[in-house]
Amino acid sequence: MSFLQDESGAVTVDWTVLTAAIVGMGIASVAAVRNGTFALGEDINLSLSNAWVAGGNIATLDFDNIDGLTVTGWGWRAMNSYGGWTAVSNQQAFEIVRSGYAGVHSPDGGNMLDLDASPGNLGVGRILEDLTPGTTHTVTFNAADVHRNNGVNVYFGGELVGQAAPDGTTMTSYSFEFVAGSGNGTNELVLQGTGPENNVGAYIHGVRVY
Repeated sequence: MSFLQDESGAVTVDWTVLTAAIVGMGIASVAAVRNGTFALGEDINLSLSNAWVAGGNIATLDFDNIDGLTVTGWGWRAMNSYGGWTAVSNQQAFEIVRSGYAGVHSPDGGNMLDLDASPGNLGVGRILEDLTPGTTHTVTFNAADVHRNNGVNVYFGGELVGQAAPDGTTMTSYSFEFVAGSGNGTNELVLQGTGPENNVGAYIHGVRVY
């Protein structure tokens, strides 16, 4: 009877019970947020994998801003210019398609540009500002070609500096260097679609200049 009435060690017993309760709550909390945490981690990893150092970009060309564009059955259309880039060939239509269109998926799920529009090969260009003459820069982009007979020619200052020949629906990454002030001195960078003019050209995505 004295054992049951003895309060010695009560604090230890209480502490053990409370600690066990806290640990149990912690385990329950981890279980509750586990899936969301993993999903967030994957999203962060993807974002960092596709990130570029702030201030390192000279120019970019993504196709995810569709505000004000004409909606079509396959995506969207802009005329003459888009995202700071201008049509420099006879074809003036920027035809933007969703990732997955015609079996082509962009690396990050973003939209893509068809370089043969309605029909006619499209060239998109931009004059790169504030370049120091003689410095070497790089243009990178992803490209795919469903019909395996289209490509992308890259010009800087009116001179050919690279040719991309994608083969199939899997997007391939391309990278070409150019020297500021070279060619005709305009510092104009042009991505020109090539191949048969039949409404479907090479698809490009994620253009970066640095």
